[in-house]
Amino acid sequence: MSTIARFRLLAFLFVGGVGVLAQDAPPSGQAVFKARCVMCHGVDGLANTPMGRQVNARSLLSDEVKKLSAAEMEQVVTDGKGSMPSFTDQLSPEEIKAVVGYVRTLEKNTK
Repeated sequence: MSTIARFRLLAFLFVGGVGVLAQDAPPSGQAVFKARCVMCHGVDGLANTPMGRQVNARSLLSDEVKKLSAAEMEQVVTDGKGSMPSFTDQLSPEEIKAVVGYVRTLEKNTK
């Protein structure tokens, strides 16, 4: 087998292996946040976006949100609340836990 053929085979196996590992990896809360939450809550979580202002989205750094337990936040993401829609049909329980964990890092970065 030529060197180029070996390289292609190794590259194929490596990329295929990475894909399998990525599927087994826990969801990234940051990725979920960017895909599902940024439109209303903004990258910083302050809800200072055109859509956030339109729907009166809560700042994720507000005292009201900060005092919620992780379980309470997961319930809000799952069921929705006020103008926030339910994500129960769009996110898995693991993705919901991951995004709540990511929101908590936003809180820590503002201290």
